[in-house]
Formats: sequence, structure tokens, C-alpha cells
Amino acid sequence: GAPERRRTFHFGRGAVPPAAPGEPSRRDRLDPWLWGAAYVIVTTLAFSPALTFRRGATTPGTIALRDVVAPRDLIVPDPEATARRRAEASAEVLPLYELDPLAGTRFEEEIRASFDRARTAAARTRSRGAVTTEVRDAFTLPIGDEALASLARQGFSKEMEDRFVAIGLDLYRVGIVDHRDLPPDARGRGLTVRETSSGKESRRREAGAVEYGNETRAAVAARLVDSPLSVRERAEVEAFLAAIVRPNLTYDAEQKAERRQRATPPVERVFTSLPQGK
Repeated sequence: GAPERRRTFHFGRGAVPPAAPGEPSRRDRLDPWLWGAAYVIVTTLAFSPALTFRRGATTPGTIALRDVVAPRDLIVPDPEATARRRAEASAEVLPLYELDPLAGTRFEEEIRASFDRARTAAARTRSRGAVTTEVRDAFTLPIGDEALASLARQGFSKEMEDRFVAIGLDLYRVGIVDHRDLPPDARGRGLTVRETSSGKESRRREAGAVEYGNETRAAVAARLVDSPLSVRERAEVEAFLAAIVRPNLTYDAEQKAERRQRATPPVERVFTSLPQGK
């Protein structure tokens, strides 16, 4: 008989049935939605700050990738100049030393009392210039054997006593500091001195002050050059006298640091003028 007819499948879209008269087509219904979605996407890309193809703004302290020109005259902060001015204001705070106004008086009283007791004890000894136990106990200031023997050979004379007192009082008038806070090239600015008893402050040139230790001993040695002591005796007596002339100017590091801290905040920020086009 006749061959069987094969069934054929078509995968293409079937013909869209025509719209009924007066009814919009399917494409006409989708077009407004497509245009609306496109509008939303475009406006989002245009106005969203996160969605941009430009490089981010250069932050302060970073190096710009290209030349930056001022669009108008600008006044910008100058952090380096501000820091420099604050450092200068802090450096203007002078070292603060506490002055003991009674140091000289105590020194004189101790010297004269020791000499007086030692003269009395020496007068009771049979051998002139000998250092007995009684003489050593009578001289209550700390002194080495050689220095004490040198004074005993002089009979603990009133002349030597007056010379020691004059040396001590002279150094106290100049000022004996426990240590200096400023380097040598900055000492010309001076220091602030506050009396411990009254709290009164004054400014003093540090160039005249003597630092306790080697400087004090050198100052004592210069004032003993013309004394009746021998060279060896002078060396022993210098060490004794320089040790008992204690500082009357004591450095107050804590108070100075506090004053430096107070001097820094009032310094205003420094601004620099940047002309247009620069």
C-alpha cells in the first residue's frame, strides 16, 4: 500500500496571532517597561558616587599623580611651620631652679662652729699641729685626714676660717647649680630662679652660675692660690671645701615640663597663601 506519512516538528516561533482590532499589541505593551528600566540604570550610573570611573580624591599627605593647580587664591594650613613655631615656643621656657636663700648662712655657721671647736681642742694638746682624737671629733664637717692635718698645722687660724667663709659666700652669690639643663650654646638665655621661701621668681644669667662638681672645685682652687698652704695641702683642702659647698640652685624638671606643656597650646596654626595657578 502507500508509504506512511512522517510527522514533522517545527521549532520556530509560531505566528503571533494578530491583535484584535482596537487592542494594543504585545510589543507595544512591553516598550514602556523597557524604557523605564533603561532610565533607572542610566540615572543610577550617572549620579551614584560609588559607581564612577574616576580616581578617588587625593588624601592629605599623599603624592598627587599629576600636577594640581589652585583654581583660585587659597589659604592652606602649614603643619611644618606650625610644629616649628610650637617647638620655638616650648624652647622659650627657661630652666626653672629652686633657690635656697639660706644656704650661705648655713655654710658660714658650720664652718665657723667647726673651726672654733677645733681651735679649742687643739689648744689642749701638747704637740702643736697634731691631730688628736679630740681634734677630729671637734671638727664635725666631713673632711679627709690630709686636709684636717693641713688645717691643724695652720692652727685652725681665724684667717683661714675667714678665707673659707668668703669663698663659700662668694660662690653662693654667683649661684651653685646642681646641674645645667641647657647646652653650652643656649646658656646665654639664662634661667628662671624661684625662692623656696617666698615663691618669688626672677631671671638670672646662667653664664655666671657654677655647676656643682668639677666647676666648683676649680672655682675654689682659683681662690686658694695665694693661701699659705703648700701645693699638696691645697689639693686636699680644695676637695674638702668643694664638697661642702652644696648647690643652692636645684633644677626643677617637673615644673619646667609642665610650663612647656602650657606654653605649647596657645600657639595658633600657621597658614600659607597659595596664589591661583600655583
